[in-house]
Amino acid sequence: MTRHESPQSAPETAPKPAGLTVFLETFGCQMNVLDSQLVTGQLRGLGYRFIDDWKLADVVLYNTCSVRERAEQKVWSRVGEVGVHKQEHPEVLLGVIGCMAERDGEDTVRKYPQVDLLCGPGELDKLPMLIDNAVKTSLTDRGGLRSAKIALQGDTHRRSGTLSAAEDKLEMLDLARSFSPDDHQGSSYVRITRGCNKF
Repeated sequence: MTRHESPQSAPETAPKPAGLTVFLETFGCQMNVLDSQLVTGQLRGLGYRFIDDWKLADVVLYNTCSVRERAEQKVWSRVGEVGVHKQEHPEVLLGVIGCMAERDGEDTVRKYPQVDLLCGPGELDKLPMLIDNAVKTSLTDRGGLRSAKIALQGDTHRRSGTLSAAEDKLEMLDLARSFSPDDHQGSSYVRITRGCNKF
């Protein structure tokens, strides 16, 4: 929900973002760039609008890498900045997605209580529902301390088997890739593996 709109209830199966604005910053490798492209296409298809200024966004997402230490330090610095911003704007949702979310799990929420949702690279198809749940939690708990945080859902391991990958919607996210005419992309990444612990 944007800061200027009244709350609306959304059905469990089809999140209604009502024009939510999203800021997404990507850290790490080319797989993270691809994941960010897929997340952007998925959320745009549901009506989310992407903006370049995180201070004006309703949802701030950081797509993270757990291999490169410098990238991790930048993420924690950004999470800290958003935490300060949320003191005046508690309605802003902060999400950490990608490998750091998967590796650190709910420890992230304990160390950084400003984080509203976590989503590992093997669960990106669930991100719209996680955002919707976080919006509902924020509305329910407004004015008080938020007692529940949205964390990783389902399996937290990276997909490795062809059959298990075909059983969920994650691979459909790759196949349903969409591009905006505004992207002006001359090239795109193609996934050959999910996660960085593969040969």
